[in-house]
Amino acid sequence: MASARIRAAVASHGDGPGVVRGAETHFLPRGHCGYDPRMTRNGTKARRLVVGGDTFLWSLRHTHRTLDDGRHTECCETLVLRLFRARGELRIAFRGGPGRTVPGGFPTASGMVGTAEGGWLNLHEPGTARALLDEARARGWRPDDPTRRELDGWALFAGVEDRRGTR
Repeated sequence: MASARIRAAVASHGDGPGVVRGAETHFLPRGHCGYDPRMTRNGTKARRLVVGGDTFLWSLRHTHRTLDDGRHTECCETLVLRLFRARGELRIAFRGGPGRTVPGGFPTASGMVGTAEGGWLNLHEPGTARALLDEARARGWRPDDPTRRELDGWALFAGVEDRRGTR
C-alpha cells in the first residue's frame, strides 16, 4: 500500500521522492539522498556472524557529503567487519560513480548496491556479509591484523556475486 502511495506521490510531485509516514507523504528536496536512519536497522549495534569457530561483528554505515544548500552528494555504503575482541577492522566501501549505484533515495533501498550491468547486492543480508568476508580473506585480509584496512567494495563485487550465486 505504501509503495503505491510513494509511486503516485512521485508521479504527481516534481520536487523529489516521497516518503510515506503514516497517512502523510513527505517530499524530499531535489538532490536529497533520502537516507533516514529511523527507517533502517539500528546502525549503532553490530550484528554477529559466526564462521567456523570464529565470531565476527559487522555493521553497515551510510555516509555522504552535505552541500551548502543541504543537498547530499557522494553517497557511500560501508560494511565494517571485525573479529570479536580484535582491535583491527575491515571497511568495505561502495562509493557511487559511473555505472555504480549506491542508495541515494527513492527508488534505491538502504544497503542496495548495484552495477550498470544489472548486478545487485543487499548489504543488510548476512549471506552478503559472509560472502564479502570470504572474498576479503581470499584476497589476503587477516582478521587478527590489529590495523584498520579499507577495501574497494566494487573490486570484490563480481567475486561476491559468484559466491552468492547471483551472477
